[in-house]
Amino acid sequence: MTMLCNRPVLVATIGLAVAWRALWGPAAAADEPPAHPRATLQASANALRQKARTLRGVAHAERKRCATLRKADLHPCTLALAEAIASVEAVARATDDLGDRVADRLAAANDPVADLAHSQCAGGDTAACERVRAADLPLEGFRKMFVAPAEERLSSAADAALRALDRARGDHRATAGKMPQKASDAEDRPALETQPTPAKVQDDRKVGNEALPAPPTPDAVASCRKGDVPACRATGERLLVRRDPAGALALFAHGCAARDAGCCASAGIAADQLALLQPAARSRQAALGWHDKACALRDRGGCHRAAGAVLAAGKDIGRGVRLALAACELGECADCRALAGTLVSNLTAAQRGKVRGWAKGCP
Repeated sequence: MTMLCNRPVLVATIGLAVAWRALWGPAAAADEPPAHPRATLQASANALRQKARTLRGVAHAERKRCATLRKADLHPCTLALAEAIASVEAVARATDDLGDRVADRLAAANDPVADLAHSQCAGGDTAACERVRAADLPLEGFRKMFVAPAEERLSSAADAALRALDRARGDHRATAGKMPQKASDAEDRPALETQPTPAKVQDDRKVGNEALPAPPTPDAVASCRKGDVPACRATGERLLVRRDPAGALALFAHGCAARDAGCCASAGIAADQLALLQPAARSRQAALGWHDKACALRDRGGCHRAAGAVLAAGKDIGRGVRLALAACELGECADCRALAGTLVSNLTAAQRGKVRGWAKGCP
């Protein structure tokens, strides 16, 4: 009898609970503050700078050891060891440059109004949450399409450079152990001084475990300049392997002038390497020009690198999206994933359908 009397009250209570959940539950989820890419990017910048300091410290210590050996008239460091030290320093510079670019991008995006919107969103303001998502979209795209892949490449490059340095150091110590440490008396010195000088100094730099290829012949370079595109491509690639991006770029430029997409794409890669060695806005803009030319000739990698460079700058999201669409259409899955994720709000309904179709073959 008591339960029957209380039944209207029970029904009313359940109804109120359901209505409260329907009205406030989704709103609370929607008002939940979105992820803040600024904090992630700041952590990346700090980690990159710390890694650069560590790499510079390793290279500095090895250079100091070589200088000590030279001053003490001990077995000098080999060319292979000097090259390995220089490789570690190059990765340190590139890592520092990436950290600076992330910090510059964060500084450009530093907006007190955006911080206020984050506070309002945390307080439950749905409109503020939408403003935060819209403001953070370029930063999130910059992080996913540029910073994260660049960090991965630099991490691999750092590991490879440190392994090469360890090998070169071990080879040097093994050789030094078989050599006299120094001329201990006057009788030893004439014997050392009368050692025959090699007729030719070997270039003992290596790519992995393989010796560097020989430099391109003057005939191959001349053929490229006369319009032989395959010669431009082959000689340019050889110079890239020999770590001569400036010489490679000059040859790729001849092939690109003949509207060869592969040469234009390789010219962009060479220009990117020069930009790492000489970090400046002008260098990055020059590299972007080559990427654009490769993309115009329907080169997938050129479109992908051009999209990454434009979105990294964060000044023309529309152009970056158009380049990413071109790369996705040509089969670049990274761009398809970005367009379906962080960049989806920049697409029309028709473009979203196209992206889904292009991405069907992606893993």
